[in-house]
Amino acid sequence: MTHESVVGGQGVVFELISVFEDMKNKAEALRKRSAEEVGKITQNRYVAHNARVFAGTRIPVETVRRFYRAGYSVDGILAEYPTLKRADVEVAIAELQAA
Repeated sequence: MTHESVVGGQGVVFELISVFEDMKNKAEALRKRSAEEVGKITQNRYVAHNARVFAGTRIPVETVRRFYRAGYSVDGILAEYPTLKRADVEVAIAELQAA
């Protein structure tokens, strides 16, 4: 699939599929978490209204704690948030129990 655009009397032809694939690959790379981020909690005023979140995500720690207090198991929470890892949920629960 190509798209042709004319600007200032010049024609430009480019492959839309290559643009789409490039954007898809870049978006996928943004969703990947590094191994160093798993099991860590961060806070940034530009992410989730300054709430504490799991590093590399926008998932608030407090949300996972609410699930745990409501009776969800670690596996149940992971089913609700498949992008999280067991270490993420366990660190949130450990902080809750330590408080």
